[in-house]
Amino acid sequence: MCTTHTKYQFFAEHTPLRPILQNNKRKNFNNQPPSAHLSTAKALVTMKRSIILSQELIIDCGATHHMFSSEHLFVLLVQTPLVKVSTGDLSSSFFSEGTGTVVIISNGKIFNLENCLFVPRLK
Repeated sequence: MCTTHTKYQFFAEHTPLRPILQNNKRKNFNNQPPSAHLSTAKALVTMKRSIILSQELIIDCGATHHMFSSEHLFVLLVQTPLVKVSTGDLSSSFFSEGTGTVVIISNGKIFNLENCLFVPRLK
């Protein structure tokens, strides 16, 4: 199941993981509901053509799979049996159209995310 939460909701529940946020203008940071699982993070993403883009990603500690909606982010993508993806509000669901590998560079470290789901309708 995929849920949507802000980074503020995530860090309200996972306070030890909270980074030092410079110029944070939100005064109610710790008053967010404790039902958080998601955070946004800046990362560099490599593409098939070795082009590196700066892109904002969602990091979900409670998700069952890494999921991406842009096919161009995959360095390897194969068609696989469909996987149903449900949203946090339970009012909509959609299916993956493949599985593959996405490479992320963050803080100078390279991460190969394998078995990521390609879910075009995930926005």
